[in-house]
Amino acid sequence: MLVFNSMPSGERKVVVSTNIAEASVTIDGIKFVIDSGYVKVCVDYVPLLLSHLNAPQIRTYNPTLGLATLSTVPISAASAVQRAGRAGRTSAGFCYRLYSAQQYQSLPASATPEITRLDMSLPILQLKALGINDVMKFGWISAPPAESVIRGLEILHGAGMIDEHGRLTPTGQNVSEFPVDIKIAQLVSISFY
Repeated sequence: MLVFNSMPSGERKVVVSTNIAEASVTIDGIKFVIDSGYVKVCVDYVPLLLSHLNAPQIRTYNPTLGLATLSTVPISAASAVQRAGRAGRTSAGFCYRLYSAQQYQSLPASATPEITRLDMSLPILQLKALGINDVMKFGWISAPPAESVIRGLEILHGAGMIDEHGRLTPTGQNVSEFPVDIKIAQLVSISFY
């Protein structure tokens, strides 16, 4: 909340931020943005994000192992525009990009939708709690990989949250009320129920 306070005369406000700076929040007095051109994301497969760097393809969420980590990857052109827009919202401002114009031109237009990059067990559990049982035919806005959906179902079945027919169990119903990782939600629900 301190970021919204006015600065005394002769003092500067410096905000060091992550990609939260891409949100549509106007902070009065921001005149300069320094854009590194990178963001930390939880990713499964990011060939579009890395194609302009000729970097190897990264898999940091592995649906087989059920592990996810954050990776530093280049931003999208849409993110670059959004970051630049944080400066000069209420007066003139500047954006300094720590990458070349050629690199900017090669950025993908937009980032890969998050749902295509993450563990699907919690979203599947929440859909089932809402009464949507056939998640393979669900009308996703951006469809997750089938492998991730299948692995999510396997995780839920293995944890006793869905039965062999894919229906929610009482444990699954309890866990669906906690919007956290399935393993953590299962531990918390055991404590309360």
